[in-house]
Amino acid sequence: MIKLILDKACKLRVLFVRKWYNIWMIKLFKIFVISIIIFVNLSNQSKAIPIAPFKKFFQELFEVFATKTDDVIKKGNKTDEMISGSTARNMDDATIAARDQDLIINKVSNENHTNYYNDTINQSPEIIANKHGVTSVKIGKKVSGESDKIVDIFEFAFDESDENIKMSNYILKSWIGRIYNSSKFKKKVNEERLLLVCKNSVELFYFTIIMNNQNDINRVYLTDHKYFQSSIKTLKKQELLVLLDDNDVKIMSTKPKSKNTFPSNYFTIYSDQYFMHSKYLKPEKIIEKAKYPRSNRPINNKCYKATKNGLLKI
Repeated sequence: MIKLILDKACKLRVLFVRKWYNIWMIKLFKIFVISIIIFVNLSNQSKAIPIAPFKKFFQELFEVFATKTDDVIKKGNKTDEMISGSTARNMDDATIAARDQDLIINKVSNENHTNYYNDTINQSPEIIANKHGVTSVKIGKKVSGESDKIVDIFEFAFDESDENIKMSNYILKSWIGRIYNSSKFKKKVNEERLLLVCKNSVELFYFTIIMNNQNDINRVYLTDHKYFQSSIKTLKKQELLVLLDDNDVKIMSTKPKSKNTFPSNYFTIYSDQYFMHSKYLKPEKIIEKAKYPRSNRPINNKCYKATKNGLLKI
């Protein structure tokens, strides 16, 4: 009940600020137009009337106009923050999860969501790899067995040795998925496969996580990518690389397109479910940024553990 009252109060405040903003803009515009007209008329009559004092007056007026306009714009920005931030923060985790589940399922469909989940839980590692564009030749290699070279473990779009791959020092050959042990993801002791659904305000991602294989390393795949309100070309199904596997944060990336380039997409997931999608940066920048996350996190950036029919609600 208290949250509902706070939510209504916040919305009323937002409407008041917006109305105030519109009134101020109209008044300032009228003053500006009238001032221009007066100034032009005085300039045309400059032989009869000294205009220097008036020039100073109008200069000061224009400065006030600019200042007031900046203030109004700032208040407008704060209004937007109130709409996307303050109101949402009055919602509990379960309510936010229910809202996000509706958004995601409406975009992906119940059928696709269920198929992704069933494939993750039931399909063999080889079939999952093939569905994500990876041949079974690389699947089944043990890091501690036949080879620990990156090019023997992962399939790239180029043929090169580890030493000549610019990205090689950042790629983890072995990881355990530490963040999944947090209370937010609720990974069970014997749970070896997870389907994660992550989103921000404009897009969503499905990640298939395969762990504790007897004959293979742990692997992660991008299973789906969609924009909520756009038809922009999306990322295709593919295997991802893991760059960081700490207790509080995990970083994944797409594979580099050539031996001399870095990945074009990075995915950062925190143990508290916070999610970030970054593009076209150097790996060290992504890792540094991940270790010092922003304090005012967007409420729309979140990751969930998927269930067969939706999202796990904490």
